[in-house]
Amino acid sequence: MAPPHRPRRCWRATASPAAALAAALLAGCNPSPPPQPPLPQDAGAAIAALLQANHGPLRGVLDHSFVHAFPSDAPADAKPLALALDGQRLRVDRQDGAVEILGRQGGWRCLANQPPQALDEGGLRELRALRDLLGAAYLLPLYGARTVERRGPSVFAIVAADGSTWRLEIDLTKHRPKSLSGPPGEVVFHDFLESAVSQLPQRVGLGKHGELRLKLLAADALFEEYLFQDPSRPATVAALGAKLTRRDGDARPTEPLLETIESTLFLVIDDPLDWDKRAAAITTIGETLAEQGQFGQGLPFLFTEAERPRIGIPFVPDETTGSRPFLARTGQDARARPRHTAIVVYGADASFAVGSAALARAAQGFAERHRHTLAGPLRTLPYLAWEDGGPSEARLQRLGVRVELPIAEPPR
Repeated sequence: MAPPHRPRRCWRATASPAAALAAALLAGCNPSPPPQPPLPQDAGAAIAALLQANHGPLRGVLDHSFVHAFPSDAPADAKPLALALDGQRLRVDRQDGAVEILGRQGGWRCLANQPPQALDEGGLRELRALRDLLGAAYLLPLYGARTVERRGPSVFAIVAADGSTWRLEIDLTKHRPKSLSGPPGEVVFHDFLESAVSQLPQRVGLGKHGELRLKLLAADALFEEYLFQDPSRPATVAALGAKLTRRDGDARPTEPLLETIESTLFLVIDDPLDWDKRAAAITTIGETLAEQGQFGQGLPFLFTEAERPRIGIPFVPDETTGSRPFLARTGQDARARPRHTAIVVYGADASFAVGSAALARAAQGFAERHRHTLAGPLRTLPYLAWEDGGPSEARLQRLGVRVELPIAEPPR
């Protein structure tokens, strides 16, 4: 990996750190974690250190995960229990083909060749308990806890953010959980997948569901809305596109579709309207942000603001330098972009001028056909390694381009 000050590391379009780490863990290419120093005596600080030791760069993003679960005695080629955890929502694709959905407005069970059945209160409780147990396997009750009290050297009492109470017992030597019990039941941790930066549960006792092997396929995952919608009703337009898209901002749909764009900070500079000058300005900004402990997040984008051509350069705190909070310097136009929905489309079969204009028309036409309300200026993202300088004329004739047109959130 290049050192933090190298702009190449900042501006390449890559998968999110969470997705990349999950892939590396599944490949089994990471060494065991280093020896841990003693946990702090303060209970809250001890829990923070525990979360860092267990989740590392995945800290704070495991509430949106895609997990395969297998009974511990299942053969290697067994069909998995697929669990899509999306905050408070859960989708369960069972081995027998049944699908259970816990959405915002209710829950349903779907069986082959039968109409979907709405779940009664008992069925909803069962799905909520499974959701909460899965979350407990990834220590979600510890995040944002209201209170943390030490009840012994290795035992903690937790009042979670939602007011539920939990009992945590940990392994003081390896800084990882032994058990976590609360309203939905008890999670017992038997085995972990270790890396140099994390320890993720690999075999757990999951309450009444028994002992399961867990395989994390995606963290910080973005799921299409139709996965959690009432299956007795037609899917909305938000259901267009892939079944699962990670939040890496690098999807390349050749037809317009809706995508959720995650929140980020970005710097705004004037667009010099010259490719070499653009490259020089973006590279300089990248070096400055690295000095400020920040990391480029995705591709810089071109946009127009009050008839003024501008460039936006997204960034996040750099984990390798301690995730320092951003403090703007004099003259820096730093802004926060909230999580939002956008119409996105990608092309690479025309010149930049012709292709970007055609993609803009396609996105705007999609918005008009589906009566979407626009919620921001159109963003054009050229697929360039800016640290290599401006593109040649030949490159501009077949340059990959992604267009994003923000819209108001679709109805739930």
